[in-house]
Amino acid sequence: MKFSKKPPLYTLGLFLLVFLLLPSCTNLDKEAPAFTSKSLTMTEDHALSLSYDMITSTFIVAADPEDQEQLTETEKILSTPKVVGCSVTQYIKDNGLVDADIEMVDFEGMPNYPKRTLGQTSYPEKFMTKRIKVRDGISTFYNAAGEVITSNVQSDAKTAYFQKVASELAEHTRVSVEKFEYILEAFRQEGFDVEDSSHDPNVAVMTQHFDDGGYTELYIDKVLNHIDSRVNYNAAGEVETISDFIFEDDGVEKTLIGHRFITFYDSPFSNVKMSIRKVSEIKNFNLQKNF
Repeated sequence: MKFSKKPPLYTLGLFLLVFLLLPSCTNLDKEAPAFTSKSLTMTEDHALSLSYDMITSTFIVAADPEDQEQLTETEKILSTPKVVGCSVTQYIKDNGLVDADIEMVDFEGMPNYPKRTLGQTSYPEKFMTKRIKVRDGISTFYNAAGEVITSNVQSDAKTAYFQKVASELAEHTRVSVEKFEYILEAFRQEGFDVEDSSHDPNVAVMTQHFDDGGYTELYIDKVLNHIDSRVNYNAAGEVETISDFIFEDDGVEKTLIGHRFITFYDSPFSNVKMSIRKVSEIKNFNLQKNF
């Protein structure tokens, strides 16, 4: 099956909004303070409700570790992680738009860099984002005093999630591998390429092709019934982005505890292929469905 435009296959739209809006995770050593909004409740327009606490570390390094020494001194500074903690509530609508409340939280265990540390972003207090409110496609940023810093329009294309995959693969009730094969067969009949991984027969690889020659591969765990990884390729077969989900499984429930996102660019200074990496630890993850 080919598509003229690339819908971002961010399963469940889990962290898309946060990754787009936040500049940037270490261990969560204590329960995070709850962030709730009385004005944000699930309606019939919402397909999913998500809440979680997250610490995200963002850093830039050479894609190939052997190339790290070829970087300029300025580029090497970029490897110092930028760390942001947040408590998130998201409601994802059927049309892909996201309503959300996000509060920045300094969790215990996060690094406390001295002011003016190289590689760290510093703004005047009145321009520092403390809360983000998203309603009907409009994102509004607030400082600690509750004053509006800025707002922008949220793009449908950037916040849409793959509804069919979400509805089939996000079930809390686990099905057997045999029954899960019927789900995968339905995707085959819809025109998707679905094959078993050459490395693990319990992992299926579903490929979505696009008119521009690019394609996306989803790696699906048939035993745990969830997507482990998503890799986007351009028309030349080069990896553009990698997105991995990390789950904890106790045999009854699977809980999302981590996420990794990697994208690439060529450095104009050292001519080295660079990777921007976002590594997140998630706690108190909760998912409710309305379909």
